[in-house]
Amino acid sequence: MKFFNTHSVMIEEAKKAKLKHNPFLNLLISLVLILVSQFILVVPMAIIGFITVIKSNGLSMTIDNETLTLINLFGTGFLIILCILYCKFSEKRNLRSMGLIKKGAFKEYGIGLIVGLVMFSAVVLILMISGQLSFVKVTLSSLPLIIIFFIGFMIQGASEEFLCRGFLLTSIAAKNGIILGIILNSCLFGFLHIFNSGFSILPMINIILVGIFFSVYAYRTDNIIGVCAIHTMWNFAQGNIYGILVSGMNIGPSILKVNSFSNSLLSGGNFGAEGGLACTIVLIISTLLAVFIPKKSISTSPSESN
Repeated sequence: MKFFNTHSVMIEEAKKAKLKHNPFLNLLISLVLILVSQFILVVPMAIIGFITVIKSNGLSMTIDNETLTLINLFGTGFLIILCILYCKFSEKRNLRSMGLIKKGAFKEYGIGLIVGLVMFSAVVLILMISGQLSFVKVTLSSLPLIIIFFIGFMIQGASEEFLCRGFLLTSIAAKNGIILGIILNSCLFGFLHIFNSGFSILPMINIILVGIFFSVYAYRTDNIIGVCAIHTMWNFAQGNIYGILVSGMNIGPSILKVNSFSNSLLSGGNFGAEGGLACTIVLIISTLLAVFIPKKSISTSPSESN
């Protein structure tokens, strides 16, 4: 298939790495990077946990769930830093090999935001047509906080893309081919969600499909800027636009309020829309479009080296 012979500058640059590992060692390194980033985040989280039990003059100081969620979102920035440091100083890779570009980056990000919004809106549309979802009200009272959540999702979405697509996909593809790179990094992406509320077989399949779509899109556009934006908007639209659970988690305030789902197989039940067949349909169609639409229709950004 022509898709698998697509020229990719980021993978060609990854082939120049001074240190190359087998695919499963790369998976292990990815897990270590995640654990280290989580360990770094433990310190501020521990301080916050300590504050919550402090009592002064009979008043209990508490940190609400929204604040804790935002700390977690912003804290994922540690993973971005670790990925860059590892690739640059351990494997001697440049930023282009991780899918980062300068020229056309803002355009790629803008297109990605639109793609992410359209994709998840398509999921919502299917649920509305099938009678699984209806809107209750619109509220803009929490708009400033919602904007902060968007910034948090920009960091969180980028962190997983730097790890799974910027590091793991390119590392494996450079040595073992794009097919294995897509499969393994997408499986790791699915594994990262196994402890989420409502997780089961269908949510696992859908999260892996999300990883496959992100991988295909990154490969076809030859950068990770676009998928960082898609990932950001995919999560933000779920939680803060439509008010739907994000991978089983209730994420802060939302612009729209919706009623509860009734058909868990179609709508995802306790995992949210990502765990339902409506999402499966959209992801399969999106991935096929990303594979078969001519490359120039997906991205026109140049493939310069950094």
